[in-house]
Amino acid sequence: MTPFARLFIPVAAVILFFAIYLDDTQASNKQQALMNNEHLRISQQLQTIHQTFDNIIADLVILSKHNDFEHISIANINPSNQHVQELAQEFKQFHIHKPHYDQIRFLNLSGMEIIRTNRFNSDNGSSIEIVAPNKLQSKKHRPYFTQTVGLSNQEVHISPMELNIEHRKIQQPIKPTIRFSIPLFDSKGVKFGILTLNYNASSLFQQLKESGLKDGLYLSLLNNQGYWLEDADTSRTWGFMYTGGSNNTFKHQHPQLWKTISTSPSGQIMHRDGLFTFSQVHPLASIKKRLNDNTPAELLYRAIPKTYTWILISHIPAATVAAIIRPSATIYNIVTASLLAIWFIIALILVQQQAVKKDTQRQLAEKDSHIRHIVDAAMNGIITINEHGIIESFNPAAAQMFGYDQDEAIGQNIAMIVSSADEKTHDAYIQRYIDTREAHIVGKPREVIAKCKDGRLFPIELFVTARQIDDHWLFVGILHDISERKAMQAKLIELATTDGLTGLFNRAHFNDKLNEEFKRAKRYQQHALSLMILDADHFKSVNDYYGHPAGDALLIAIARMAQQCARETDVVARYGGEEFVIIMPDSNANEALQLAERLRKAIAELEIEYEGNNINRTVSIGIACLQESDKDSDMLLSRADQALYHAKESGRNKAVLN
Repeated sequence: MTPFARLFIPVAAVILFFAIYLDDTQASNKQQALMNNEHLRISQQLQTIHQTFDNIIADLVILSKHNDFEHISIANINPSNQHVQELAQEFKQFHIHKPHYDQIRFLNLSGMEIIRTNRFNSDNGSSIEIVAPNKLQSKKHRPYFTQTVGLSNQEVHISPMELNIEHRKIQQPIKPTIRFSIPLFDSKGVKFGILTLNYNASSLFQQLKESGLKDGLYLSLLNNQGYWLEDADTSRTWGFMYTGGSNNTFKHQHPQLWKTISTSPSGQIMHRDGLFTFSQVHPLASIKKRLNDNTPAELLYRAIPKTYTWILISHIPAATVAAIIRPSATIYNIVTASLLAIWFIIALILVQQQAVKKDTQRQLAEKDSHIRHIVDAAMNGIITINEHGIIESFNPAAAQMFGYDQDEAIGQNIAMIVSSADEKTHDAYIQRYIDTREAHIVGKPREVIAKCKDGRLFPIELFVTARQIDDHWLFVGILHDISERKAMQAKLIELATTDGLTGLFNRAHFNDKLNEEFKRAKRYQQHALSLMILDADHFKSVNDYYGHPAGDALLIAIARMAQQCARETDVVARYGGEEFVIIMPDSNANEALQLAERLRKAIAELEIEYEGNNINRTVSIGIACLQESDKDSDMLLSRADQALYHAKESGRNKAVLN
């Protein structure tokens, strides 16, 4: 071997080795940053979809509680009814401030529109029109009507997304539409119509577009059949709505990818066609899950249809991935070209290599800094921990949420922000996932209770992803404080179960509790159950002589006295008008009569002062105790009502046991 060869080959081999190593390292880091960024984009859009559906459900429930509905029943539903006309004006005002709704409908039980407001868009903006009575239409054959009209109180129907159709043709320009519908009931619990909001999903699609405008990377939304609902290439969207679009699906174009994407909750796939990041979206199931923990049965939303699923996909083509990870002027090419051209100045090559290395490190640092800026600017808390539960990063949003400085949190165990109930199981979840890959918490949005620095507990929505880096694990948690949403849900529950005048439980809640206690007593036959109905004697004379405000004051006083006399385990409710009911679990006839007499005497001695007048009334009480012959709670209620009738007929101001 010549001196030239002995000098050139070893040095060239060392330099080439380091050039390739640096190029691979840089490519690996860029690929990891790219994959993390796509995970973050998908997660943020999932939260946007969930929040959008929560807000629409809240609008629908609140609008269905409008006071004018209390004056409408099956007998007087018509466009000329004064309350219907006033309600139409209220719909219009509501519609003006809700630009994402195209139509609001109130239909009777026959499917005929009673009220419809339409939004018209023009170059001068949008306007709201109340449709004239002679232009109202029948919707009795539309799926959203037929499925909603059969629902029970407080159940909500949410249609799949489709393009809006007018006069049997797809409306142009197209409008992706989801219909949210709820049945309406009068004060007696009689169903008299349905309320429907047509949500224009274009605003949701616009958010998907805007998430990638800066980098030219767009998100796609597919249904569970593989059809595109939203995509940068609009020519392949909504294939199932058009004749001949049966093959225009992701499933048809990428059959092998579809097998994984359609059966996995979330993930990433590096494919020959590029990087695919995906997550399944279950809007209906997620709504039901988020409300399920502390929500009565009448407020749970029915998932119609049960297969209603979307898939959110980010696709970065292979050429784009290659351009991001390995730019055309790589370190390897630069070093190789330099060595071949100027082999004789090895010292200069080493200096140049050192400069290139520093430049590469600067680029990596800038990239890492860019990612840190994105994480630090995120509105949601983002926390990373290792496989031992030690916090490795803690962004400013997380610091504000939990009250810790970043320096206080980093290096500590995640148990410091976990509630006591979850503290013992958290490390076990992590270890079980590492051992088995069973995703009990990873890749699934869930609600948990978190703990602030001052010990205060509050609810958060948590989404966790996991990534194995060499022989270590990194867990990334994205956290969103849902205290306000929980408070709103609690308020809705209170409105649905509480009588507005007396503060007692309302009739709907009473019916649910009576059925519950009846089934419990029947299941455990040794348990007694009694039911009491109270009716204020000559109550109409109070309203006629002193006025309705005086009558309301008397009802409130009677309600408070009933609560004071009843036991903590009893359920006291306003049944309607001047009637009250008390469910007495584990009470026999003698105990029920003792309570009834004590309550009757207390109310007879009760006197309220209203505008200088002293007002008092007695009550008549009907009592029924559970019998073996009772087939359902209605029989128990009927016997109590008969006993009340006997008490009234035999002179009032007495308690009668049937």
